[in-house]
Amino acid sequence: MKIKSVILCGGSGTRLWPISRSDLPKQFVKFKPNEKSNTLFKQAMYRGTRISDEIPLILASTEYRYLIAGQLKEMSLKAEIFFEPVARNTAPSLTMAALSLLAKEEDDPIMVVLPSDQYIDDQEFKRVLELAFPACKEGSIALVGISPKYPETGYGYIKAKSKETLSEVVEFCEKPDLETAKEYLRSGLYFWNSGIFVLKASTWMKALHACRPDIYTASLEAFEKKEALSDHEISVGKEVFEKIPSESVDYAVLEKCAAKGISLKVVPFFKHWNDLGSWKSVYDALGKDAEHNFVQGHAVVNETTGSLVVSTSRPIVVNGLKDVAVVEMNDAVLVTALNESQSIKQTVDQLKSISIPEATQHRKGYRPWGWYDVLEEGDTFKVKRIYVKPGESLSLQRHSRRAEHWLVIGGEATVQLGETVLHLSTGESVYIPKREIHRLKNETQNPVYIIETQIGDYLGEDDIERLEDIYGRGK
Repeated sequence: MKIKSVILCGGSGTRLWPISRSDLPKQFVKFKPNEKSNTLFKQAMYRGTRISDEIPLILASTEYRYLIAGQLKEMSLKAEIFFEPVARNTAPSLTMAALSLLAKEEDDPIMVVLPSDQYIDDQEFKRVLELAFPACKEGSIALVGISPKYPETGYGYIKAKSKETLSEVVEFCEKPDLETAKEYLRSGLYFWNSGIFVLKASTWMKALHACRPDIYTASLEAFEKKEALSDHEISVGKEVFEKIPSESVDYAVLEKCAAKGISLKVVPFFKHWNDLGSWKSVYDALGKDAEHNFVQGHAVVNETTGSLVVSTSRPIVVNGLKDVAVVEMNDAVLVTALNESQSIKQTVDQLKSISIPEATQHRKGYRPWGWYDVLEEGDTFKVKRIYVKPGESLSLQRHSRRAEHWLVIGGEATVQLGETVLHLSTGESVYIPKREIHRLKNETQNPVYIIETQIGDYLGEDDIERLEDIYGRGK
C-alpha cells in the first residue's frame, strides 16, 4: 500500500497578526529568525518526506504559488501541487487531493493529511502512524487526537470510547468553557482535535458521497476541468471551483460518520504538539527566561513576567506588565493579554472593515525573484528597497504613469533599458522614464540590492505592463 503525504497549505493565520497576514501567513514565517529554524511549511514538507518515499502533494491557494516555489527551492525538494483559485475550506481541498491521487490508475494510497502550520514531535508521530495504518487499510478513518496537557478552551475536542491506543470516536465537542475543559481533562477520554487524519483516498470519496453528495458532485465537475500549470502543478478555473460548497472536513464528513456507518478511530498523541493558533500558543512553544518571558529583537523588559515580547525593526520597552504579548513590526504593533489572543481575528476583521491595508498586507512584498520593502511614500513618490535573488530576474515591463530611478546599493545588476543593456555596480544608478521598456536581472551568484524611487501621479502595483516574465505572470 502506498503512503502519500498531503499537506494543507491554506489559511491566513490572522490570529498571529501582525507577523502573519494573508499575503504572508504563518506557515511561511520563520518565528525564530535568529536561529537556523525552518518555517512551519518547511517542517511539514520534511515531515512528509520522512513518512513516504512518494513526493508530497500540497493543496494551496494560487496566491502562494511563488512563496511555495521559493521555499521548495531552498530545501531542494519537489512536490505535486494543486492550486486553489479561491478558498473553499478543507473538505474541497481534501477532495481535490483524493481525486488527484485516484486519477493515477493503480493508486489508492493512504493519505496522511498534515496541516502546514504545526509543531510536532516526529518520533511520537511515527508511532501514531504505525498504529493508524492497519485500520486505514481496512477502510477506517484515523484521527490524531492530542492528549491535553491543560484545560484548553481554544480547541475543539474528540471524545474516545476508551483509553485504548486506537479507539472508536464517540463524538466531537466544540470549544468548551473552562469548567467543561477541566472535566474533559480529568476524564482522560477527550483529546484536542489536531486536524491531522489518515485515510485511503477511496475511503474519503465514499465518505464524502455518503455525507455530502453536493460537495462530491461539484468537486468531480471542477476536477474534470483541471488544467496543468507546469509538469507538477495543476489548478482549476475560479468560476467552476467556487461552485463547490465551502465546508470543513469535520463538519462535512467526520461528524456525520457514525450516522453513516463509517468507521472513525482516534489515536492518542502524547508528546509535544502545538498548532501556533494564537500568540498564547506561540508563547507556550518557545523557551523562557527566569521571569518566564520570551524576548526577541531590540526589546527591553522591566518588572514584567509571563510575557512574549518581539521587536523586528526598532527598540521597544515593556514595563510593569504581566501575561501580555507585545509584537512590533515596521508597520504595525500589537499589544494584547495573552489569554485574549484568540480574539485577534475579530480585531483584524475590524481593521479590514475600515480598509486598513496593514490588516492583510505587509510593508514587505514577496515576489518569485525576491522581495521589496516600502521605505517611504507620499502622494507622488514611493521609495523601495529591493532584493533580487542570485540568478533571478524581474519582468520585462513598463509603466504608464510613473518614472523610476534605480540605485544599486549591493551587488551587480544587469539592466535592460530599451535596446540598451547596462551593467551597474554598487553606487551606480539609472533613470527609467515613463513608458520605457526595462528589466533588472541578477546574473551573479550574490544578492543584488537596489533603492527604487518612483515618481508619478499613480504608484499602484497594478501599473505594470509585463511584456515577458520567466515566472509565467501576466500583466
